[in-house]
Amino acid sequence: MDDATAAASLSAVDRSRIKPTLTGIEVRSAFDEAEFAALTEARQQMALSWASAETFDSATDGPDDKIIKFLFGAASVTRSNLGAARTENISRGDEIGFGSVVKESDVAFARTL
Repeated sequence: MDDATAAASLSAVDRSRIKPTLTGIEVRSAFDEAEFAALTEARQQMALSWASAETFDSATDGPDDKIIKFLFGAASVTRSNLGAARTENISRGDEIGFGSVVKESDVAFARTL
């Protein structure tokens, strides 16, 4: 494989990974409006208070996931939305630490190591 083809292959966004954390904005954006409206006022306040944190552990069955299950239910649309938010599409270059755009010169240099 020549350098240009290798660079293109490494830069192609063709895989996904689970993000280790989510931001508060990502979590609040995942709230399903109908599910949130159906919560009691106390649970709405609890959800908003909890979601005001800067970052959240994205692990399934982690502490933050348990709070979502408690507030919205295990089979909720909100929990499903958070599952989708946990996943990000990346390139092989991202995966191995080269970055999202790999240049021919990067590949040429790597071949000399």
